[in-house]
Amino acid sequence: MRQARRDAVDGIVSFGGGSCADLGKAVAFFLEQEAGTPGASYADRPALRHVAVPTTYAGAEVTPFFGMTDERTRTKTGAGGPTTAPVAVVYDPELTLSTPVEVTAQTAMNALAHCVEAAYATVRTPEAEAVALAGARRIATAMAPAVTAPDDLAARSALLEGAALAGRALLNASMGAHHGLAQLLGGRTGLPHGLVNALLLPHVVRFNQTAVPDALARVGEALGDEADPAGAVERLRETVGLPGRLEPLGVSDDDLRDVARLAPRNGAVQHNPRPVGEDEALALLEAAW
Repeated sequence: MRQARRDAVDGIVSFGGGSCADLGKAVAFFLEQEAGTPGASYADRPALRHVAVPTTYAGAEVTPFFGMTDERTRTKTGAGGPTTAPVAVVYDPELTLSTPVEVTAQTAMNALAHCVEAAYATVRTPEAEAVALAGARRIATAMAPAVTAPDDLAARSALLEGAALAGRALLNASMGAHHGLAQLLGGRTGLPHGLVNALLLPHVVRFNQTAVPDALARVGEALGDEADPAGAVERLRETVGLPGRLEPLGVSDDDLRDVARLAPRNGAVQHNPRPVGEDEALALLEAAW
């Protein structure tokens, strides 16, 4: 922000992962607020044009919202507006070839989680559901090849396509307990968002199975197992070598209980298709622990 004021910048290029794209959106947002010219709709002209060049699969480059972690309170918040989204995105799979395998796997699981939750969201458009399923199918097919053969340009390209679709689905749907819990737990522990996504997703899918069986059957079909979408997610996580439990990563029982107490007031958790109170949230976290 200080640099943008000092140099009177008229544009931003973000080059990197989701946190980098979010930083670009944050600068654009706060400068608009400071200038008193926040956008009222997507048709408005942004005060600061932002071009994003993603090198991971977080999907942050297509959304107008950004996340912030308060290191003092260990909580995540966010903001954004209709003119905060980047005006253009450059997808170049060659730029992702040097992305570490672990980051590739974690951010691909984050994109997959966006697709899964958008496909059964309590607030979603028909477009969101269709785009989410298309994204999930691409990600599920390309994730393992991109991790086991990091120089596979076709797999990297397909993952970028899936991440872009995941971001588009997110624009037209609410999230649920999975993302709400991931944000709360990541803010408290400092674990990467994509890694927490990978650990929690199968348990929330299994929890929601009775509430949205038809939607999750479609998700399962996209992931290669219509009868067991949660199992399909777990197998994907195992295939790309991500850990399956929170405890070895330093998450304590106190962390779980504190997150569970906060969960019922989280907006994403409140939109889950099956009600989640403190007890349900704790059970989901303990299942991943």
